[in-house]
Amino acid sequence: MHAVSAYNSLQMLNATGRTIYLVYFVPTRESDWGDDRLNGVWHSGNFLTLKTPRWRYWSLKIVFKDGSSSYWDQDNAIDTETWGNVIIKPNGRGGYTLSNQS
Repeated sequence: MHAVSAYNSLQMLNATGRTIYLVYFVPTRESDWGDDRLNGVWHSGNFLTLKTPRWRYWSLKIVFKDGSSSYWDQDNAIDTETWGNVIIKPNGRGGYTLSNQS
């Protein structure tokens, strides 16, 4: 019998073409973004792995050096039970999109 982990692990690829300076990742039920989850900076082309307590839907916010940001919550939340690897990439309209690469 295998023990069930109390954590999920989510791997994300920064494909924005920009360096990310802050990452906030909280359960969608939270009304506050909480603390930065990044230890340093996250360069484009690199992966980031987040260990998260078992909660199915998570909101993500990224912040760039100039203070501009993008976020995904509620209807665009990350489902850690069905999503494997997440790619953050330009959406062609001046913003960014998340895609699930299971």
